[in-house]
Amino acid sequence: MLSKNLNNALQWASGIRTDLTYLLLLLFMQGRSCLIRTKCRNSASSIHEPHCHHKKLAIYLGTDYNQDMSGMFQAVAGTVKTIPLYTKGQWGQITDINVTPEAILLNRTINETALTKLITDSGFNPSQVLLIGQTWAFCFSPEYLHRLKQQGISFILISMDDKHSFIIPSIHFGDLGVRPIAKYSDTILSTTAFTRTCLPYHEDIRVIPLASPLHSIKTSIQSDKPACYKDIDVLFIGKNYGYRSHVICYLISNGINVTCYGSGWPNGKLDPECVCNTYNRSKIVLGFSFILNSRRLTGIKLRDFEVTAAGAFYLTSYSSDLSNYFEEGKHLCFWRNKPDLLTKVRYYLASDKERQAIATQAAEHSLRYSWTELKDAVSQYQTL
Repeated sequence: MLSKNLNNALQWASGIRTDLTYLLLLLFMQGRSCLIRTKCRNSASSIHEPHCHHKKLAIYLGTDYNQDMSGMFQAVAGTVKTIPLYTKGQWGQITDINVTPEAILLNRTINETALTKLITDSGFNPSQVLLIGQTWAFCFSPEYLHRLKQQGISFILISMDDKHSFIIPSIHFGDLGVRPIAKYSDTILSTTAFTRTCLPYHEDIRVIPLASPLHSIKTSIQSDKPACYKDIDVLFIGKNYGYRSHVICYLISNGINVTCYGSGWPNGKLDPECVCNTYNRSKIVLGFSFILNSRRLTGIKLRDFEVTAAGAFYLTSYSSDLSNYFEEGKHLCFWRNKPDLLTKVRYYLASDKERQAIATQAAEHSLRYSWTELKDAVSQYQTL
């Protein structure tokens, strides 16, 4: 399969003049991702390796396959023997956010039954098992996680853009977010220091950056291309919800050509293997730091690290959390409101050299983010 993909890639590369070396590296990573997915499924259904040489088994509580394979799963699996949770034959947990009592009970029943079976079938002693992943109380009941803790199972909770479950619980999640289950975690890995404020009793909350699977590849592949090679003026890749469509329509109504991919847009989703090249075909990649439908709550997105690592120019809404990792005007640019966005889009569309200089510096800077903190947290449990 990998050989066939390489042959197809060679033909494709010759047609669109893409850098062949980079393409082969990216395709190799995609091929490894497919192999990992197959191996993970086999491991989840039949644990057949001897465990006497493994100190710990990590069970990865996945959510979205593409998000998890952005580097998080690979970082864990590269540190400790890891198997992912599958529910109803699908990757990860059931995460239906239909907060009716019936839906919550169904979520929990399916997830807890699958996880219990996976722990039992693994052959590992509970004290050797480490749970790791992003999850919420609508996926697992606090009582269930408490029982696992009493059995000696360790738990690293990954808390990404979860501010909403702390600030507006009565509106969106009730008591079904992070707060009710946080007390049963041993370590929380969060993208914002705000989590420490919300959970002052927790003794081990670590603020970590996200990263990109491209962090090991120098990605300034378009820096020597003429401006005319970039045939997309403004690109956005992500779901169509909340404030996003209003901003996109505002740009279009003011004469800006915007291309969108993702659920809810006419173009639909973009194949994962095409994402990086599409970033590099774009003069500006648009970002939204808003969480859910809020224009006040902001957080760090995986997209922030993917776009910069790809060597593309990134213009995203302001996030104080993101400003801790990237310098405005040097690695990326922020917009504060729609008129500000329109002004900056027009300016950078007409400023090829300045735009490319920022993109190139971002690609170099992003190499420092490589899931090191995640690996360190997992390694700590290898010796327990």
